[in-house]
Parts: sequence; structure tokens; C-alpha cells
Amino acid sequence: MENSIINALKRLERAGDENSRVTEKLKASCVELGEFIEKQVPHDVTLPRDYIVKTHRGSYYFGKINPDQSFAYDDEIYTINITVEPTRAICLEFAKDISEGLLDEIAEFLEKRIKKEEQAIKIIEEKLVITA
Repeated sequence: MENSIINALKRLERAGDENSRVTEKLKASCVELGEFIEKQVPHDVTLPRDYIVKTHRGSYYFGKINPDQSFAYDDEIYTINITVEPTRAICLEFAKDISEGLLDEIAEFLEKRIKKEEQAIKIIEEKLVITA
């Protein structure tokens, strides 16, 4: 019996160590991808699936808008943070969203935004030519 307890403790220790290693790798991957997205998208604009790069006091971070806004004040949008100390749960949700096409959705969002801006530029430039 003592042997089985010792074996169980060793197994538990191995599993615990592996769990910690995998969880840290998951979080690091999540942060790395989130930081890449931060550099590609406009800040303070709601992205597909309620993701956002939130600017706050001179810094910014990538996150998901918290569906529970009951504690919000002064029109502040609270987010579940991805690029600064994300939880395992948010990383798993982020991975699920990625697997379901989030990156393509964000790219499509940006492409539509570019088209609108190009149309606006064209209108303004045509007016400038008329007034010149």
C-alpha cells in the first residue's frame, strides 16, 4: 500500500509539473498572438466577436469586451485581458475563436474599413479639386 501511495504522489507531481508547463505555454502563445493583433488593428474599435485593443492611460492591450458590464462606470468598456496576464479560461476561449476563423474575420473587418476610408478620401479629394 505504501508503494501505491508513493507511486500516486510521483504521478501527481509529474502531472502537476506538466500541467504548469502546458498552461504557461498556452498563455505565452495567447499573449504573443494578441500582441501581433494589437499592432495590426485600430485601437478602441470593437472588432469581430467583441474583441478590442483598449487604450488606457497611455498604454494598450488586446482583450475581449466583458459581457458583464454591470460594474462599468463613466462609459468605460471593461475587457477580459489577453495580452497582460491572461487566465487559462480566456486563452482557451481565444484559441476556440481563432480555430473558428477569428483572424479571417478581423482581416475582413479591416479590408471593409479600408474601402470606406478610400471612398471618403476620393470624395474629399474631388471637393478639393473643385475648390482649387
